[in-house]
Amino acid sequence: MRWFILVTCLLFGTPLAAQSEIVSKIEQSQPNAWTDPYFLQKGDRLKVVIYPEDPYIQGAEVLVNSEGVIVLPMVGRIEVAGLSLSEAERRIEGILNQSFLVDPDVAIEILEQDSREGDLSVMILGQVNNPGYYDLDTRHREATLMRAISEAGGFSSIANSKRIKISRKLGDKRETLRANAQEILEGKREDLVLQEGDIIHVAESLF
Repeated sequence: MRWFILVTCLLFGTPLAAQSEIVSKIEQSQPNAWTDPYFLQKGDRLKVVIYPEDPYIQGAEVLVNSEGVIVLPMVGRIEVAGLSLSEAERRIEGILNQSFLVDPDVAIEILEQDSREGDLSVMILGQVNNPGYYDLDTRHREATLMRAISEAGGFSSIANSKRIKISRKLGDKRETLRANAQEILEGKREDLVLQEGDIIHVAESLF
């Protein structure tokens, strides 16, 4: 929206012959504005602005803590790690709209990015070419199952790509998710987004 307003202001009253050149220069100066979204990380410091203004429900400068959560005064804990800015804004707007404000607007500004790289750690076991621990940098790409398998060198020659288990920690317990990489590659299912500490096991083919 900000870039739409800027472009509109620049183009208003500008001859048609010069408009495409202006747009081209803006796109070149901001190569990642649309194509390379930033995903919020643990350790990021944010400024959250809430509209309309309210004496009780207000924005604040917040830190994405070690659990991937921010805490807004009077609102409470909101999980934002792994979300893009627009996704995080919509999540906060939804929470505010449910219990606090009518049709709120939220804007998030990144004040400081966490300098760590590869901040999402997973373990990949079974029939991949290079099993082990992997740190996946989620700064500009989501950490997905197929990306993790690629990082591990792909499936081994005896892998059963239809039988993949993901063990995920939920509080004091663990749950088991199942995935079929062949269906993901064929576009029949969406790639699975991984979480911190996931353990992936690729089964061996019986044939």
